[in-house]
Amino acid sequence: MKIPSKIKIFLWKSSHNWLSTGYNLNRRRIQVDVSCPVCYRRPETSLHALWCYPAVKHIRMLCPSMKGLKCTDGTNFVDFMIMCINVLNNDFQELLCVIFFCMWFLRNQHIHCPSSSSDREVVFWANSFIQEFRDVNFPEAKSPVSADGNGKVGLGIIIHDGGGEVLACRAVPILADFSPVISEALAILHGLRFALEIGRVPCLVETDSLVIINLLRNDVMPFAEVGLIVQDIRRSRSSVF
Repeated sequence: MKIPSKIKIFLWKSSHNWLSTGYNLNRRRIQVDVSCPVCYRRPETSLHALWCYPAVKHIRMLCPSMKGLKCTDGTNFVDFMIMCINVLNNDFQELLCVIFFCMWFLRNQHIHCPSSSSDREVVFWANSFIQEFRDVNFPEAKSPVSADGNGKVGLGIIIHDGGGEVLACRAVPILADFSPVISEALAILHGLRFALEIGRVPCLVETDSLVIINLLRNDVMPFAEVGLIVQDIRRSRSSVF
């Protein structure tokens, strides 16, 4: 699977019951409560911590392809992963692995420093994370933003009317080597500012980046670094649209 090494290591630990859940610690004769510290209903096995407790149902609703991934208290993590490999395509398998990683982070956060991270944030963060990882490490897909490989990114901005006639254009060189997703977000931000600068507002934005489109359609602040740029785009569009 095309996922970061740290997530592969995390899955290996999960498969061997090395996560510090109540159930796993108790098996090693450490006297702790085996019940889940989130739902308090079931023993906290590796699979329960990552996929079975009640709050995960909302995440499954946000990922329709994963709605049928159900398990019982007796299902172990390895058997569940085998089922997922047989049911899901490669893209959703990779997304699921990142969601597992996020759920473990949120589980620890719930115990040690409770916060208000939402289920929707988990899904959007996981999608953004895996997309950025693919763009950087497996750049098969062409991006409308060009990079010269020498630490420079060129942002191309074209403003045209409804008939397709070009009204203005601009090239913005940036001395940094960003991923295609971040470069696309920067292009949109500079495009909005350019349209405002020349008085071509209100306007519509065209992009082929589904990740950016999904982030802009929702009010969730993504955890990935692209989130800061998305915030600036949201501020700019209030003056443009």
